[in-house]
Amino acid sequence: MELDAEIFTVGKWNGMSFDAADLQGMADAFTRLKDNLKVGLKIGHTDAQTMANGQHALGWVDKVWIVGDKLMARFTDMPDVVYKAMQKKMYRNVSVEMERLMYNTRMSNTLRPNWRGVAWC
Repeated sequence: MELDAEIFTVGKWNGMSFDAADLQGMADAFTRLKDNLKVGLKIGHTDAQTMANGQHALGWVDKVWIVGDKLMARFTDMPDVVYKAMQKKMYRNVSVEMERLMYNTRMSNTLRPNWRGVAWC
């Protein structure tokens, strides 16, 4: 099953400001690293939850792109039950998990957050 969804937007998150250039940097980084860095889908951020930490991914981010001031993602390989839950809006919030460790994009000599996962809450 595949699902396209908004995963991030321009604005202030966790005390950090993100603009259109940051979103483009995230999209570029994902595209550049996607063959080596698999970004999994999980439910919630709490590692104590079942299916949250150390469990199989509930899907994978396959593609990332920009629409206006939004960062979009295509989720693939989702079990039917997860896909149906998303379609029924049982989980209305999505949160990109990024490493605090930054890496250099080499293209612009700016530091960008590194992807870790995407959580539906």
